[in-house]
Amino acid sequence: CLGNFKGVNHKILVEARWQRTFTIEGNETDDMDPAVPGAWNPKFPLWPMQCRSVSWLRKMEESTTPYMQEAMENFEIPSLGLRIEGRARMPTHGNRAVLADGVGFGKTAVVLARLMDKSGDTVPTGELTKEGKMTSKATIVFVPPHLVGQWIEEKDKFINPKAGLETIQINSARDMELLTVKEICEADLIVCNFDILQSS
Repeated sequence: CLGNFKGVNHKILVEARWQRTFTIEGNETDDMDPAVPGAWNPKFPLWPMQCRSVSWLRKMEESTTPYMQEAMENFEIPSLGLRIEGRARMPTHGNRAVLADGVGFGKTAVVLARLMDKSGDTVPTGELTKEGKMTSKATIVFVPPHLVGQWIEEKDKFINPKAGLETIQINSARDMELLTVKEICEADLIVCNFDILQSS
């Protein structure tokens, strides 16, 4: 007990500021993909919301609208009450989408279904581009170290082995060193420990 001290204000002052809020919409209004991916295990059918997510991923990845990449930097000089903000924007192109479904909503199944959905695409592999890059048809999935094996298990659960999905599992930098460019170019799925990104 603090007791009652005279002249001390025990009230808590709260300063409320109006801030811009945003909401993340669900996929209830998105089109539902009617197609069941080829070689999908019929014991584990996709839920309606997952079918909508597959359709949404396709729409996002096939969009030609550029994504505005943005970088911002702040610098403050408190003694002068000065705050400087610098911002740079650059339009970027590429197949991209962020699947932000909650835990337990089946993101792994959605990504695998989208991967199988793209299996008929004719992507040139092993060709050297003018920029000096080698083309690959692989979908790369970066996951925490403890989920690499689980992702492979999920792939084996949802997709029939007869699909011949060429899969590479990368747990460490050593695994990466043992790969050839040809193997990476011809892979359909690469599941990689995201610690690789922090490795020297």
